[in-house]
Amino acid sequence: MPKVDLHAHLNGSIRDTTLHELMEAHGSARNASIECTISPADQRTLSECFDLFKAVHSVTTSPAVIARITREMIEDFARENTAYLEIRTTPRACAPTGMSKREYVAAVLTAIQHCAALYPHTTVRLLLSINRAYSLAEAHENVDLALELSREGGAGCAVVGVDFSGNPFAQTFGMFVPALARAREGGLKVTVHTGERVDPQEVQEILRFGPDRVGHVCFLDEENMSQLLASRIPVEICITSNIKTQSVSSPADHHLRELLIEHGHPVSLATDDRGIFATSLSQEHSIAMGTFALTRSQMLSITRDAISHAFCSERTKETVLQGVEKTAAALLS
Repeated sequence: MPKVDLHAHLNGSIRDTTLHELMEAHGSARNASIECTISPADQRTLSECFDLFKAVHSVTTSPAVIARITREMIEDFARENTAYLEIRTTPRACAPTGMSKREYVAAVLTAIQHCAALYPHTTVRLLLSINRAYSLAEAHENVDLALELSREGGAGCAVVGVDFSGNPFAQTFGMFVPALARAREGGLKVTVHTGERVDPQEVQEILRFGPDRVGHVCFLDEENMSQLLASRIPVEICITSNIKTQSVSSPADHHLRELLIEHGHPVSLATDDRGIFATSLSQEHSIAMGTFALTRSQMLSITRDAISHAFCSERTKETVLQGVEKTAAALLS
């Protein structure tokens, strides 16, 4: 069935073979602490997962490598019939290689443009991330870059929004509201990682800000959940990620049941970091179907809704939806 992923991090989607190759090229030792996948029997905490990202970042330090992992990521999603994909990544400069933030993003955009011809059935757009572990000044830099590229035309048109993410134990959401508000005022959509740790006050603050979408929402108290349900803000659901970071104990206990089954809240299914968590979009759909007894028609409805929550233009949404309906009709006939 055709699928949509609205929550997929570039560096976390690196192939294990690619990471191992790059690590060897950099002379990095291969050991258990820097393996790029998390086996089902080996859960890591959320903090340990962020340590793992440091290993990935240590070898993704040039435009050539950034372009490569972007191409491979798109290829992996295209192979499982992904109709629409939003990649998110934090622009990074690297002094040793001389790579600037703009060159980093340019490499991603070039790869997206290259893959558009190879995988015409997979539409890809880009969100630039604000990492909450960094400064407000850097957040404003990323917003500036996103606004500039989105207005330039050409490949830059693929930039459609900003993401707020990073280690949830670092700093506060409120510190970054000026940058996020400026992105919104400039016409960009905003999605925010929400409820990745117990902090009901921050969740309230995020929901009052009113992002266009939120991700995860694992730790919400009763008041937070009521506020979310009333807001109708779409939620990006990452089942495997939430389980492997020990935010949720099992698929059966996942809050997808409360959101979708009990309340009909708008959701989309996503991989988060397919390389880090050894998952795929097809696997996320399979888990949801098997756990909550969802039919293929219900899964198709989730995909349709996800398209409506996408940050691309209305014209692009219509084109993607037409393709999904055509493919689904052939499969369901």
